[in-house]
Amino acid sequence: MQESNVHPTISLHSLEARQQICETIRYGNALEAVHLMGELFPGLLETDHLLKFLLLQLHLLETIRAGRAEDALFFAQKLPLEVAEHTPEVTDEIQRTLSLLIYDDPLKCPFGALLEQSHRDKVARAFNEKIFKWTNEGLPSTGVNHLLKMMVWCQDELSKGKVQLYRMSGKDSAEVEAALTEKSPSKSPNHAVLTQLTRRAAITQIITAVVANITIISSGMGIGFPSIAMIELTNSTTSVVLTESNATWFASITSIMCPFGGLLSGYLLDKVGRKKTLYFINIISIVSWAIMSFASRTDSTTLFIQLIVARIIIGIAIGLSSTPASVYAAEVAHPNLRGRLTLLTAFCTAIGMLSIYTLGYVFKNDWRFVCMICGVFTIVSLLTVIPLPESPSWLVSKKRLPKAERCLKVVRAIKEDDHPEIRAELEALEQNIARFRSSQDGKKSKLDQLKKPEVYKPLTIMCTFFFFQQFTGIFVIIVYAASFSIEAGVAIDPFLSAVFVGLTRVVTTVLMSFISDKFGRRPPALFSGFGMATCMFGLAVCAMHPVKETSFSWIPTVLLVAFIFTATLGFLTLPFSMNAEVYPTKIRGFASGLTIFFGYTMSFIILKIYPSLVETIGNANVFILFGCLSMLGIVFVYFFLPETKGRTLEDIENHFRGNKSTAKPDVEMKTMLAAQHD
Repeated sequence: MQESNVHPTISLHSLEARQQICETIRYGNALEAVHLMGELFPGLLETDHLLKFLLLQLHLLETIRAGRAEDALFFAQKLPLEVAEHTPEVTDEIQRTLSLLIYDDPLKCPFGALLEQSHRDKVARAFNEKIFKWTNEGLPSTGVNHLLKMMVWCQDELSKGKVQLYRMSGKDSAEVEAALTEKSPSKSPNHAVLTQLTRRAAITQIITAVVANITIISSGMGIGFPSIAMIELTNSTTSVVLTESNATWFASITSIMCPFGGLLSGYLLDKVGRKKTLYFINIISIVSWAIMSFASRTDSTTLFIQLIVARIIIGIAIGLSSTPASVYAAEVAHPNLRGRLTLLTAFCTAIGMLSIYTLGYVFKNDWRFVCMICGVFTIVSLLTVIPLPESPSWLVSKKRLPKAERCLKVVRAIKEDDHPEIRAELEALEQNIARFRSSQDGKKSKLDQLKKPEVYKPLTIMCTFFFFQQFTGIFVIIVYAASFSIEAGVAIDPFLSAVFVGLTRVVTTVLMSFISDKFGRRPPALFSGFGMATCMFGLAVCAMHPVKETSFSWIPTVLLVAFIFTATLGFLTLPFSMNAEVYPTKIRGFASGLTIFFGYTMSFIILKIYPSLVETIGNANVFILFGCLSMLGIVFVYFFLPETKGRTLEDIENHFRGNKSTAKPDVEMKTMLAAQHD
């Protein structure tokens, strides 16, 4: 050091802090940047109002980017007043930013470039320069000589320590030069920075999510299978039939096993990954369909044992399938697509039930042949999963970063190596998982992790949501829809009635995907609860004043279909889709599996006690009870269910952690900046 006559003037801590702030800005997290500025460089935002404006502008741009138009409009109304007093020179920049709100697609605005990664880089460079000057870290005027002396000293010190000096490659040198000059990588037409959901990326993410959810169709078939097999199994003219008691076990054993499948789902998702879990679901489903396809035709006892074994297996598969595909879709999808894609699980379940009802209607007296068709379909489903990329989030959690990068490039439809957007997203995933790990005291168990607010809060909310899903009568109505139609005096084939119910679910699930994407989660859930309550109270009136022999005998059937319609809009589908959104990556598999376990346990309880309830208090009072619980469900949604539309998974996690900036970003942004000024 003395030989070189060099005395370093740059604080390593300051360098790291500056780099941390710049990386935060490059990822678009203005709120975190404000927090870091106040913590690491207090006073700078107070004196530099241009930097303050840049953060306000960045926050508004990120709100627009996330598709939160109402939040952006509210914040935009305050932006001119916030900056006009101290930075009148940015008036034109304000007008350019606000013009983005005029367009349905902000990228089509003439100033759409503000939403590109290059603008984030520009803001990061401005902060880098200001912080650099503010901390007096500049090199001496004879910068080249200083650097040469520093290099000599470093080489001498390395030689003394017998440490080999690293030789940079041409690529490394280019990266260092870019970093030193704060220039972005070359942006040729083939290396454009991805900042929005491109058409190619959207198609890729939709295809991967659809393929993953094809597995769920087999589970939907398994749910509806007793409806088409029960009549032949109990009323067959042959000697191979099930007793009434055995038939009840055949129909209900699946509900008992589903919770265990839900728990196993969490373990497999975290242990072997999302893709291999889908493999496992398909394989055991194939086994179940095969057992039923070749079940005994000569001995009733053997037939019962085979059917019970098969239904236990398919019950585990159904419990398993409730989470993996939706978790996978949530982790590979862009925030603007995630709400629609996570609803694919409910849609494919509905498709499976409609398929099995239709097959039952076509092949009324041959349920074994129907099982063969289902088994062949499941084999095809297994083969389609093979080309799917693994979830990048899971790969990052297992520290398999090279493969995570490859898979992320596939789902983002990017071919270029070392792409800025891919680097930024991987870094965000790493930081999110690292933060979760660092908050643990040693190696804690899954149960210990449940004590964290970002875990137990969404867990409590989702379990409550599943409680209302089950105890408002949704699954009860689905199971007993045909018999209710018959009791009401509607002359219709029960198999055809089941097809109508299944078709209603499919159509409404498709409609729900667009409603959820446009209105979010809370408004449809509120409407769903109101519609369910109305239908239940209507059924109660019909039960108290029978219409079986009147011209109004169609009303109970209409109310049942209307109930399925409104339930599918919210309480039937949203608990499953939101279950994939609200948990941290590291524990998402376990927590979502635990939630599914709770949900299916509630399902088993209500299906078991429903006949006793009807016998004890009567149909009318049961319907009134379901209607009242639907009203309570509305209260729960209004006060406790968070909105997840347009928010990143990290943003949702921060909300439950207690970061107010996530819950009310606009207010918090201004509050934090005001605190910097005070």
